[in-house]
Amino acid sequence: MPANAQRYLVDAVQLHDLQQRDLSVCPKAPHVIANSADATRFSAIAQPLGAPACEVHHQGEYLAAAEKITIAEDAACMLRLALMFGTLLWIPVCLLLLLLSFPAMQATAIFACGIGLLMIVQPKGAHWPPARGPPALRRRFYRYFSLKLVMPGPEAFVPGRQYIFAGAPHGVFPLGDLLSCLLAPLGHIHGLAAPAALRVPFYGDLLRWAGMVECGKKNVMRLMHENGRSVGVMPGGIAEIFHNSRDAEASVMLERKGFVKLALQTGSILVPCYTLGNSQLMSCLTRPELAWLSRVLRMSCTIFWGRGGLPIPHRTPLCFLMGQPIELNPSEPGVPVPNPTNQQVQQLLTAVSREKNHHLDFRRR
Repeated sequence: MPANAQRYLVDAVQLHDLQQRDLSVCPKAPHVIANSADATRFSAIAQPLGAPACEVHHQGEYLAAAEKITIAEDAACMLRLALMFGTLLWIPVCLLLLLLSFPAMQATAIFACGIGLLMIVQPKGAHWPPARGPPALRRRFYRYFSLKLVMPGPEAFVPGRQYIFAGAPHGVFPLGDLLSCLLAPLGHIHGLAAPAALRVPFYGDLLRWAGMVECGKKNVMRLMHENGRSVGVMPGGIAEIFHNSRDAEASVMLERKGFVKLALQTGSILVPCYTLGNSQLMSCLTRPELAWLSRVLRMSCTIFWGRGGLPIPHRTPLCFLMGQPIELNPSEPGVPVPNPTNQQVQQLLTAVSREKNHHLDFRRR
């Protein structure tokens, strides 16, 4: 697909409503955009990019504007977000209170039993079938974050093929990518997460419920080969958490090669993505000591905050920029490359770099 192919600006709420109408007709429909009829209905809610300068300026204002919601909707979203992200803070607080309330040996024994039970209940490599969640709740989140998508047209996607969506920047939590993947035009997408994050009580359960799986290579290869699923990955991971702030963004995607090799080895189509606003959702401590500890534990270990100093993301408008799908082997589409060469990897990274430049050009508008 050429880099200058037509792209469209789509409102997440409108795409969600289109998706729900499709599911009401066919509950097991795997695609939102799968045929010419769907493409016609998609064009009715999609605004083509590449308009005159005045219209481009209007689009920039449109993306930066927060959608108006009621106080009740705002409070409902804040409560659900606090329950989700708050578990990463109130669980350590409870453990601290436990240590202060009981003798050291007793507290240590209780803590060890709790960790052991958690590891038994959530065995390594286990994952739940991906779920999109209650439609009304997802719709509220799309309105809370004023989510918009910039994506290729329906002709860019090939039903039946596997895709790897590589996103950046990570931010404290890639919430924009997660919400956008729930609107995937090719059915459910499994997001990849650190194993330690999936083992946090309640928080890890929510991630698994949304289709997140452990990011280990063997686990991902098995998932894609056995179930034919597409996956979403944040190549920058922990490094981008400690490089980003609400005032600046950093992406180390092009310094990573693992996601490129995975795409080649599975014969998947690679889609570079960039989410505007991810880094502004929450702030966190970025001390070098915390970054080192996070790398050792393979899980972000920091203190984060959002609205009012609470673990609630700000109402920052999000825009998910989806690049043109990159076919890794045009002469033999879908054929895996078990042992990709450095030249093949570098060639694909160059194509990813071109798509990233298109994302940055859109951002500067």
